[in-house]
Amino acid sequence: MLLINNCKNSAFNMKTRKNYIGDKVPYYGDLSVSITKALKEVEKLERYKFTELFVKNPRGYYEKNIEVFKSIGYNSKTKESVTVNNEIQGLYIFYKNGKAIYTGISRKLTSRLRQHFLGKSHLHASLVYLIARDEYDKKNDDWTGIRAELPGFAINRKRFQTDMINNWKISIYPEEDNYKLYMLELAVATKFQTKWNSFKTH
Repeated sequence: MLLINNCKNSAFNMKTRKNYIGDKVPYYGDLSVSITKALKEVEKLERYKFTELFVKNPRGYYEKNIEVFKSIGYNSKTKESVTVNNEIQGLYIFYKNGKAIYTGISRKLTSRLRQHFLGKSHLHASLVYLIARDEYDKKNDDWTGIRAELPGFAINRKRFQTDMINNWKISIYPEEDNYKLYMLELAVATKFQTKWNSFKTH
């Protein structure tokens, strides 16, 4: 009986082309065409400084520049109770000296950007941690200790994030389709040869 039910479920999924959470599963050929088109669009995206996307208020807190994010295109919500879209699901790219060096994806992209540029922990500021660890490893033996205890991280984090805020640029590509979003991240990383991306599994 279990085998029959599994067969029925498989047939249902093949017919509807949806996965177990209801996401539409695209055909590979269609997805490849879509990614090729998206890459061309990504190349033309506007690049923003962090301070163009987030404005520092009198209390020292960086608030979203709502008008800029609206122009980029809200396509999701921060929580279900919100009645209108106020967040972006999509892909982001970081540029330094005009070169793409890192790309990432997020369901809550504005929050993720804030974490990268302002986060204080190795979990939130994960890219900063990666850069700090790379710098440490080149000057010392490779760090094999606990991530949270990387020597000098607090000081180096501030230094790196100051450089990011002052000099890095950011482009944003809103995308609601989960399959396209994941494949696009890999496509961007390989097309632009981003230094700080790795797809090594844990």
